[in-house]
Amino acid sequence: MKLVIKILTLFVVGMLIISCSEEIVELDLSEHEDQIVIEGIITQGSGPHHVKISKVTRLNNFDDFPKVSGANVVIEDNTGNSESLIEVTPGIYRAAKIVGLPGNTYRMSVNYSGGSYHAESTMPEEMRIDSVFFRRGTSWNNNYKLSIHFTDKANIENYMRIKIFRNNSFLSNDHYLYQDKNSDGSQVSIDDFDNDFFVNDDIKIEFHSITKDTYNYFSTLVGDEKVVDPETPEFLPVTLFNAKSNISNGALGYFSAHFIRSRNFHLR
Repeated sequence: MKLVIKILTLFVVGMLIISCSEEIVELDLSEHEDQIVIEGIITQGSGPHHVKISKVTRLNNFDDFPKVSGANVVIEDNTGNSESLIEVTPGIYRAAKIVGLPGNTYRMSVNYSGGSYHAESTMPEEMRIDSVFFRRGTSWNNNYKLSIHFTDKANIENYMRIKIFRNNSFLSNDHYLYQDKNSDGSQVSIDDFDNDFFVNDDIKIEFHSITKDTYNYFSTLVGDEKVVDPETPEFLPVTLFNAKSNISNGALGYFSAHFIRSRNFHLR
């Protein structure tokens, strides 16, 4: 039996009040002015890899998310490689030398304005996809529906995030998280995507093999089957929830080393 969390993205302009079966605590940012928000991502290969740093000042001002410049950001791995990141644009720091490899552990250190923040992530092995296909849907509008099939690796905790793009637009309402709690070593099918696809659509599907920490971070953004994706709009959702960040010292956001495999399709 698969365990798939379907993420429905809700764009917000005002304050969200969300209730769910698990306790999710809203952050009272009026008492945490200038709280730092860090998003660090290492993927396979030579990169470049990026760390984005912002901060929040007031809960009721969603237009004021100043980027953090002048931070000291370092990423190192368990093989002795270390790199000080270069700030390429305000709040965006780039690593050009660190290489992402499955099985390697990466440590991020951020120092800014007297605060020190640390996180660690070990890149998992790739979860391989067996097949992706588009089946005909209802005949009245000539649509196609997406199906994804893979075999879960036995005796290993596996976590995956699936992102779908149609004609270069991210389909946030078909954003999936998967964990194998009830499907260890089993064949898994995901075929209940909301979106329809049509002839001449260009489709990209990203399969992110992620860690448990990253899975927990995204899954805690779910409430009452509604979620705000941390990527749209940039940095906004992480200010609304007490998500399970793996970054120390009370920072919002997450640090993730993960393997990405993309597949591209053109419907004919």
